Amino acid sequence: HLYLSINGIRDGEVVARVVRACPRLRSLFVGLNPLGDAGARVLLEALAGHPTLERLEIGAAGLTDASLPGLQRVAESPQLKCLVLSSYKSTVFFAGEHNNFTDLPGICALAQRVQGLGLNSAVPGIPVEDLEQALGAAAPETVVMATGLTRGEGANETFRLLSHPEQVEHIDSIYRNECH
Repeated sequence: HLYLSINGIRDGEVVARVVRACPRLRSLFVGLNPLGDAGARVLLEALAGHPTLERLEIGAAGLTDASLPGLQRVAESPQLKCLVLSSYKSTVFFAGEHNNFTDLPGICALAQRVQGLGLNSAVPGIPVEDLEQALGAAAPETVVMATGLTRGEGANETFRLLSHPEQVEHIDSIYRNECH
């Protein structure tokens, strides 16, 4: 598990080099870094087809619909269980930039490929009703967490387990313990 959230990382190539050097990487947390679409493109290219990646948290990174093709290539991996594109309670505190996706078919395509999809504050232009209807039709088995929408049996607990393995839950950090 590699936790690089809130490090001011703008250059996706830096993280991509680390990813390439970690063939057994199971989790990558790069949320709250100002990657933007350009930085994410390089990182997502390195993650596409990664043989062991189970979860990717890349929330509040300033991503837009331009990053969806790269995210979809990463989500094609059968090992990927959880994709978190959400913002966090601490996003504003750390001057992070929310992801902003408006392509509903693209979001549905991601949901079809993973067991858990985190979208809190990442789809501000899509009405909750439209999101719920489209995701219900496209990916009825996927646990989805989005502002105003929690879908799936035992969704909160299931999503927590998908997105944060036990080893990661015990990280002692200001982000996890002081800002929530």
